[in-house]
Amino acid sequence: MPFSDDPPGGDRGDAAEELTAQVTVNGTTVMGIYEVKDDTVLLTSVDFGHASAALNGQAAEVVAAQLLREIAASEMARSGVHYMRDDEGNSADT
Repeated sequence: MPFSDDPPGGDRGDAAEELTAQVTVNGTTVMGIYEVKDDTVLLTSVDFGHASAALNGQAAEVVAAQLLREIAASEMARSGVHYMRDDEGNSADT
């Protein structure tokens, strides 16, 4: 799915409902907030920035999850930063 990593710009006009997208990438749960403007999903992630993608007839929550997964996986691979896996946070140190 092609996406734009440019921050969503322009006047948003009417207040749009913000929804949460959550996906798991390499064992790490990541979240983002998205809204739908016309036929585009606008996604904001604290960890991975802004992105947008066209709906192309798909449900907004599906597009948002795919978009979040793509930008998170790309940034995780590119950055070399260690992102704590979900199971690492629950392991006991003995």
